[in-house]
Amino acid sequence: MRGQFYIDKNRDYDKAFADFDRAIELDFKNASAYMVRGENYYTRALLRYKDGRNDDQTKEYFSRAKTDLDKAVELNPIYASQVAVIYTDMGTINRSVADLTKAVELNPNSFNIYFQQGRFFMDRKDYDKAIDNFDKAIEINPNNSYPFENRGWCYFSKQNYDLALDDYNTAIKISPTNASAYTKRAKLYDKTGKKDLARQDINRAARLQGFQE
Repeated sequence: MRGQFYIDKNRDYDKAFADFDRAIELDFKNASAYMVRGENYYTRALLRYKDGRNDDQTKEYFSRAKTDLDKAVELNPIYASQVAVIYTDMGTINRSVADLTKAVELNPNSFNIYFQQGRFFMDRKDYDKAIDNFDKAIEINPNNSYPFENRGWCYFSKQNYDLALDDYNTAIKISPTNASAYTKRAKLYDKTGKKDLARQDINRAARLQGFQE
């Protein structure tokens, strides 16, 4: 988790990936380490892609992400649904709003479509539309932590910190092993000056992901 902190706090990918690599060297069957490293390869590739750099380096990051995510699922199938969400994203980067709207028309009660549409708008920083879609996903399935976590990020990005905290708390209540929700809540605590609570959440996330505090 220390590697994730390097990224969340300072965007220091070099230190982060060195930490992820070391965790895997120490335990090559550490599914959590492969999962986190894969997610961050994907994030790094996506950032480059959005900047218009669809070059060989970006494609390499996507390739490394896929390799790590496949390994995580091989070692621990519990990650299958989480990886499925990322793979859906990989296949829908270029989907238009019209495509998403059509999908909703064809499947008006689909949790996954509203959730993915929320992610689509969130990635493009259209937070109000993202929130609308996460609201609908929550109406369909209020027992899934991910729309709460992502809606919380939207509220955080809009500086609605109270609403963000409520959503992060709900996500963690639903899924106490959701390390990503702890990481996001830690960032909120850090932003609002609650440094001790931020450290506590960072440490919780570290334990869940199999890294040393």
